[in-house]
Amino acid sequence: MNVSPLFLYPGQIGVITGSTGEIGTILGSCVSVILIDQTNNVIAMNHHVLPEVMAGETPTCRHGEFSLKAVLDLAIERGARKENLRAIVVGGAKMFEGTTRLTQIGERNVEVAETFLRSQRIPIMQSDTGGTSGRRVSIRIPEFKLTSTLSSERESGIKDSSLRVAKSVRVLIVDDSATVRSLLSNAFKANGLTVVGTAADVYIARELIVKEKPDVITLDIEMPKMNGVAFLEKLMQHLPIPVVMVSSLQADGDAALRALELGAIEFVHKPSQFDPIVLKQMADQLVAKVRAAASVDLKKYLSRSKSTEPVRKSPPVLGRKSSGTLDLVAISGNAGAEQRLVQMVEGFASDTPPVVISCSTISGFAETWCKKLATSHKSTGLNFRVIRDGEPLRVGSVNVAPAGSHVTVSERNGLLTAKLVQGESVMGQTPSGDVLFKSLVSSQLGPRSLGIVTSTFGADGVQGARDFVNSGGTLFVDSPSGVVFPHAMEALIAEGLPSEVLSAHEIGPAILMMRSKRVAA
Repeated sequence: MNVSPLFLYPGQIGVITGSTGEIGTILGSCVSVILIDQTNNVIAMNHHVLPEVMAGETPTCRHGEFSLKAVLDLAIERGARKENLRAIVVGGAKMFEGTTRLTQIGERNVEVAETFLRSQRIPIMQSDTGGTSGRRVSIRIPEFKLTSTLSSERESGIKDSSLRVAKSVRVLIVDDSATVRSLLSNAFKANGLTVVGTAADVYIARELIVKEKPDVITLDIEMPKMNGVAFLEKLMQHLPIPVVMVSSLQADGDAALRALELGAIEFVHKPSQFDPIVLKQMADQLVAKVRAAASVDLKKYLSRSKSTEPVRKSPPVLGRKSSGTLDLVAISGNAGAEQRLVQMVEGFASDTPPVVISCSTISGFAETWCKKLATSHKSTGLNFRVIRDGEPLRVGSVNVAPAGSHVTVSERNGLLTAKLVQGESVMGQTPSGDVLFKSLVSSQLGPRSLGIVTSTFGADGVQGARDFVNSGGTLFVDSPSGVVFPHAMEALIAEGLPSEVLSAHEIGPAILMMRSKRVAA
């Protein structure tokens, strides 16, 4: 019988026993101590982020001095004998060079682990620590052999560009405009994609799909004979293929939202005017999104609403020292984020601090999205609205950035205000999570804010989240196991930046607990 691997996020401990099993994690400056009893087939692992509990903090398994004792107790509870235990210490990379607060955190995490093991007289049989790269580590029963692979996200530029995507992508373009078909075809070919065909309507597209078997389809909504959404529904039922919707800003918002619900990977806004310069900018951004779509496990994606994610046995306990009130929640995401955002807001209370969402996927039909959520969440008292330049942010409001503008937040006379900013795309995204997070840093709102990163097909939001945490902000990341594009979240986890890794439906209750702790403090 195959047993699913046990994966640990920061601040968690776990154990596997029996004849077979696997446990692993991703580490940056964090450290894992792996305790092994081969005689009794027990492997226990922790993942601690900080070496010790600071004054005013609540001890949790994020802290080495607390976590190490907890994982030892767990190993013994599950059948290990202390005299049989051997240890592996792994992690503790130097991920924060140049920042005063966190520069030595990796070394200190390793030191705490080694000191604890010596005090317990548990021999260290292997050590894989230090360096400047994160690690993906795992260990299995019955082999009892550590697998440690350096994560290349920082070196290969996750902060600058993209992800693990298919190198060779075969794409079919479906659009009734000959100009758009030609433009996209030239852009795709110039960037190494293979265009297997173009179609002016869905009937031509159907024949080409059967014949050419493309990896990805770009599909317009407004099409002759049969609109793109109706075709998408039939396609996902009978011949599922990753689809990127491409339609004008004037497209029906309900149709765009329905396309995402049916399984489209991303929605891209096509300018209404046929300005060659504007269209070329759109086409260049679309290249990255098509590559990303080609990397999606479509079967898993289509079953996302039915999937079950691990649920904590108890609510998350925040170990960060309270720094005052929680005045703002800022959320960054794009492709694959729409459903996660819906799940998040389902847990928000009417007195939740103002929520600002930067998500390019929903920005083009933000009005429709807000109206739908307002209708389905009448009883919550939440106010869903599209951001208008200069308008204040109120408690209980969920504020969505519109298409074509970045959103920033500042404070004036004690009132938080959202501002819409025109500018170039950042990491291919407008609006950009990086811009939102960095505005909180420059406005000195970090210590009073919570940042959240969810499904992101590129690196948008990653550098901004780093700066935000270093300014004193608290960061949650959506559980990578539950999102379409987890790579940005995995990079942030590897660096030990999130205070919590939570499923979307857990975030609302965690915000409530966070506010309660800060008020009590």
